[in-house]
Parts: sequence; C-alpha cells; structure tokens
Amino acid sequence: MRSIKETERLKTQMKERARGRGIKTREIKKRGREEEDQMRIETSLKRAKME
Repeated sequence: MRSIKETERLKTQMKERARGRGIKTREIKKRGREEEDQMRIETSLKRAKME
C-alpha cells in the first residue's frame, strides 16, 4: 500500500511527464483515475488473498 505522500508525488510526476509530451490535463486526469482504479483492484485482490 502506498502512502499518501508517495501517491501525491507520483501524480505530480505524471503531470510533469505529460506536460513534457504536451498532453491535455483532461487526459492526465483520465489516466490518473484509471490507475487509481487499477490500484484499488490490486489492493482488494491482495486483501482477498490474505483472508
């Protein structure tokens, strides 16, 4: 599980990287949301395995 600080750092990194490529913020938000969903799925799977 990532800490909040780490997640924030990754978000800013993603934004900076995207800015370098010239991607619109809407694209970044969409991608960020997809990654968050993916992380949620992964954590729920890990929890299910632990139980």
